[in-house]
Amino acid sequence: MGSGETDERLDTAAEYLKKLISVTERGFGSLGAQMDAMLEKQDAMLEKQDETIDEIQGLRVDMKSYMDRKFGEIEDDLFMIKSVLKTSGMLNTRECSGKTLCNCQTNTRGKYGTLPTSRRRRQRPCWGRQR
Repeated sequence: MGSGETDERLDTAAEYLKKLISVTERGFGSLGAQMDAMLEKQDAMLEKQDETIDEIQGLRVDMKSYMDRKFGEIEDDLFMIKSVLKTSGMLNTRECSGKTLCNCQTNTRGKYGTLPTSRRRRQRPCWGRQR
């Protein structure tokens, strides 16, 4: 191979390298712009996610306070109903163990006090409802 031929091949290789460099720069240059656009979109999504989380937390607080208030009202109503039933004699005030046979499910009091044993209902398993 002569020196002229080597120089010619080096010149051709240099031209190819210049083209390759220009194509690479354009490719990576646009890739940078695309990555910037993706990062902006990702930031917008994170902001929306934070807004959604804040909204859900707010709803949880609102729901908890609402449920606490409603449960309080139900407990107050239940206490009032139990009080009326106890004062009218319809609800035994006796505590039961919840495991044995007892008369807590039956009304053993009549108009004049306790009914005779023969007239009482038979004992049932206690389900602990009269606590």
